[in-house]
Amino acid sequence: MTRSFLAAVPLCLCCTSQDPTPCAPAVECSATAIEYVCVDTALPEAASQGVRDWQRALCDRHRFQMRHHDGATDIPADCAYTILAALSSYEWVQTDAAGFADVDRHIAWIVVDRVPDHLWRAIMAHEFGHLPGIGADGTGIMADPLTDSCITRENVGAVP
Repeated sequence: MTRSFLAAVPLCLCCTSQDPTPCAPAVECSATAIEYVCVDTALPEAASQGVRDWQRALCDRHRFQMRHHDGATDIPADCAYTILAALSSYEWVQTDAAGFADVDRHIAWIVVDRVPDHLWRAIMAHEFGHLPGIGADGTGIMADPLTDSCITRENVGAVP
């Protein structure tokens, strides 16, 4: 391994490992107000890991708590952010992407029939990253196009 590679490793707070446990070290959360993230039950468990990655990375500023929600019913009023499943055949899906977000409404959609099995975590982390205010011009998980599933310190720093 080269010295530059070893220097870049600490910048990665969450990596692409298939292990469902985030690779970010456990930290004491200092944020006190709970922000509920409602995740559609139609999304697989692998997708939920993308939210968990942000939970760990941002807990000094945001205390996210994930709740599963049946996307076919009304969204509970206490959901600060919502991630729903969609199909590419839905008339209102106007993109070729595997996911998209309406930042003003704090809702993201994952187009489930476009997500390769190995990218659930990455696509969920990318779309959820938009909801607290990160643009797609970032690096790592927020790069456009999506290049990997690493949440970097730069991404975390961009969140208000």
